[in-house]
Amino acid sequence: MNRTNINLRGLQQRAKDRPPKQSKPPKPTRAEQKLAKLAEICDRFNAECPVGTEVLVKTDTRGNLITNTRSEAYVLSGHTAVIFVEGISGCYALDRVSKVIVALERRDGKLIPRQPADERTSSPNPAPQPEFKPKGDAA
Repeated sequence: MNRTNINLRGLQQRAKDRPPKQSKPPKPTRAEQKLAKLAEICDRFNAECPVGTEVLVKTDTRGNLITNTRSEAYVLSGHTAVIFVEGISGCYALDRVSKVIVALERRDGKLIPRQPADERTSSPNPAPQPEFKPKGDAA
């Protein structure tokens, strides 16, 4: 018997006696990482902007458009985070949609801050209100 055979048998025996190695979970692929990141973006957007929220959309042809969301954001075909909005057929990429913090409206071709509804309906010189007189007071 030669010395090499003895060494191989000893190594084989020691390998059988050892407990099996704990295997590490496989690393996610780049595609899986990208999908997870897009799903996180959608979840964050959905938490901040529920359906019906006023948003600003940067369109290709109409400039900036203020509209409302009509769906939750989701990942389209594993590559783009998208959302459906009112007034636009089809979905729009989330990187072109943002929540309106200050409501804007278009006047004379310019976007200006929108006044709250109570300020828009009230006139600069409100009509005088009649004086309140409780019943029973004779004056």
